[in-house]
Amino acid sequence: MATMTKVLIHLPVSLKKKLDAMKAQGYSVSGFVRALLEREFNQPKKKERRSWARSSLDQIVRE
Repeated sequence: MATMTKVLIHLPVSLKKKLDAMKAQGYSVSGFVRALLEREFNQPKKKERRSWARSSLDQIVRE
């Protein structure tokens, strides 16, 4: 088994409630977030995404 580490994040109460509701489907909060991250990171690589801030900055520079 892989060595685990802890991650602390701040979430809006509305998102935390949704995570807590996942328990009815058999997920713990940690298990759901872990599965979500594994699914995201195991997807085939797409073109590099440009952040909103970067594309906005490019637009401002062009004007």
